[in-house]
Amino acid sequence: MAQCTVLYPGLLGPDVPLEEFPHHDWPDKMQLPNLSLLLNRAEVEAVNRQSLEQQILMSLGYLIQAGDELPVASLRTTGEMEGDTALWCLDPVHVQLDREMAYLAPDDLALSETEAHQLISSLNQHFADEFQIHYHSPHQWLVQIDLQVSTRTPSETVLQDISRMMPTGEAATRWRSLVNEMQMLLHNHPVNLARQQAGKLPVNSVWIWGGGTIRTTKSDIDVVYAKEELADIAARQNQIIYAELPQQLDAGIFENRNTLLVISDQLPALQQKDVYAWIAGLIKMEQTVLSPLLAFVKDGKLNRLVVESD
Repeated sequence: MAQCTVLYPGLLGPDVPLEEFPHHDWPDKMQLPNLSLLLNRAEVEAVNRQSLEQQILMSLGYLIQAGDELPVASLRTTGEMEGDTALWCLDPVHVQLDREMAYLAPDDLALSETEAHQLISSLNQHFADEFQIHYHSPHQWLVQIDLQVSTRTPSETVLQDISRMMPTGEAATRWRSLVNEMQMLLHNHPVNLARQQAGKLPVNSVWIWGGGTIRTTKSDIDVVYAKEELADIAARQNQIIYAELPQQLDAGIFENRNTLLVISDQLPALQQKDVYAWIAGLIKMEQTVLSPLLAFVKDGKLNRLVVESD
């Protein structure tokens, strides 16, 4: 039996008062015929709102209960870390200030491997008694630190008021103090001074998250198609085939398989609360995803179609 689940964050739109959006700018049924058909005829089940990272992991057989830290740091590791200190993701970020709030900038920092290693070396030297940072990729670091906190994922945090997104829990005050000290060190770091001279955003802070423990069960998914690194490493860890999301869907990729498609193109529109970009994304999804999938269902090449969103 051929089944397909489409993981599509943002079907309900960005977190803005959509009722105030001009009526004439809404797409009509002629522009979204397949989405209209799906919404009118499909069985609907309410789900709790989750981050994109959590949706990906749970779809691939990872056991995550409410309040659990996601096990992303453990998934990032390619080998055993020395010691038994807890491991967290620690990602370099740029915090932007405006009149109302501080927020994580959505821009790609384009940090080089050399720059990342230099920043990590300075932080490790300064905070040797507090923690140890390990390099995973230029934009993905790991930190060993005993910390009892609850964190938010990057997809939840970008362009949001940082004061509402910072870690909470018994060690939250300690972590905020460490972050403040790290920000002072990063402010005048030679790497950042050089980046600013070159017109690039400096790495002026770090974001901690994903310090949970891996717990998995056998997944119903046979293959996942996506453009997300987390989907790649999570699938391989749970012995699921991973492949790049094809530009054009072909019925052959669904034959006798339970397939997961992760369509995360709407994430920037959601984070930036850009209704026009969101509508453009819906129309693109209608044409490139829903149109071929519903045609496969009609032709009997796909037995079941599920669309999951928040």
